[in-house]
Amino acid sequence: IVGANLFATWSILLTRVANKFAPAMGYIVKDVKTVIL
Repeated sequence: IVGANLFATWSILLTRVANKFAPAMGYIVKDVKTVIL
């Protein structure tokens, strides 16, 4: 459970940073999450 929460938090932080500094990376992150999930 802790691992899942940590992963979710880390994923959100990475997505925010990606969307903030590189919109293209944000789309890639979303695509990767879609493939994984």
